[in-house]
Amino acid sequence: MANSAASILRLLVASEFEIDADSIILSGEISPNFIPRYDMGHSWWIGAETCSDTMFGFHPKKGFVSLDDIQQEYQYSQNGDVTFREGETISSYLRRKNESSYIFFLVHSVGKEYGETGQDFDKWTLYKSADFKAHWAALEAKDIARWEQWLMA
Repeated sequence: MANSAASILRLLVASEFEIDADSIILSGEISPNFIPRYDMGHSWWIGAETCSDTMFGFHPKKGFVSLDDIQQEYQYSQNGDVTFREGETISSYLRRKNESSYIFFLVHSVGKEYGETGQDFDKWTLYKSADFKAHWAALEAKDIARWEQWLMA
């Protein structure tokens, strides 16, 4: 059953974004401290990747909503000692927008791995919200009530 649910979820996301369903990575809960990467690059000394993320939240009534207004700013060290990034975490973004109804988050990451032999990547990762179980229980309760009403009508 879990594999069927995963396949259905991948197919729904794939049809919305017109991508291959097999390319969608199903991950666990998104960290409240997750910061999308925007035009991120690192020092060659440290050996990291370049990457940009596009992020979407899935709302039960609105569908996928672009979260492109998350505030992002990165800073890098070129001396090889320190590299860090700053930006708005997903939890602070949701508080600022007074939004708590997203049950999934989709992150589209495009970039290149470190080094001359580094591969380009284009990946889609679907995360559950940090309070996924509570959201799912509320949706399930509404669905059961709706079905009971329909059956008794």
